[in-house]
Amino acid sequence: MAELKVVAHYQDGRIVKGLTNNFSLNDPTLLIAPADEEGLPADGQATAVPLADLKAAFLVENLQGNPDRQDIKRFDETDVPTVYGRKLTITFKDGETICGVCPSWRPDLPAFLLTPADLDGNNRRMIVLSKAVQSVQPD
Repeated sequence: MAELKVVAHYQDGRIVKGLTNNFSLNDPTLLIAPADEEGLPADGQATAVPLADLKAAFLVENLQGNPDRQDIKRFDETDVPTVYGRKLTITFKDGETICGVCPSWRPDLPAFLLTPADLDGNNRRMIVLSKAVQSVQPD
């Protein structure tokens, strides 16, 4: 399996970046191997990140991101025709808001997958932890 670029955001604000090949709701931990700025494997020990400690984990296009970019925050700014699922606006307990499409969101699930509404952004797919969410608004 190919190694995917991932950025894991803990609920306490810490961030771990690297490579993974187990981006799944079925694993209780996300194993993140070190990577350089280009997303190539780097020396060092992999970190086992418990999903339960996270706010969200993001599969990304690149590990640098673009801090100056303004991601789309509302569905009326974009259309997501290529993604199947329910359109949701997620507000995290820390105030961050993201919009995306979820194939199977239910309020009783501990986590769910989300494809971002902003298909031109750095994020490709997300695992969102329900306990880090303040509100979910279906669109």
